[in-house]
Amino acid sequence: MPMRMRRGHGGSACKVDTLRENIPDMVFRTTFIGPPGETAADFAELEEVRAACRASITGVFRYSHERTRTR
Repeated sequence: MPMRMRRGHGGSACKVDTLRENIPDMVFRTTFIGPPGETAADFAELEEVRAACRASITGVFRYSHERTRTR
């Protein structure tokens, strides 16, 4: 499931730490959408990344399928 949502996070926490060291007043904001079919293991991995990044503001939304518009 993470690949379907393109949640790649390789090294994200390290990048955030580097930014925080260089920009002490930085505000880090992120948003997560819980996709259908996400497993407890997927969610646990995401939670580890979220905790490591220590976002100042976090938005969490339930996934809602929307029809694709065609012209």
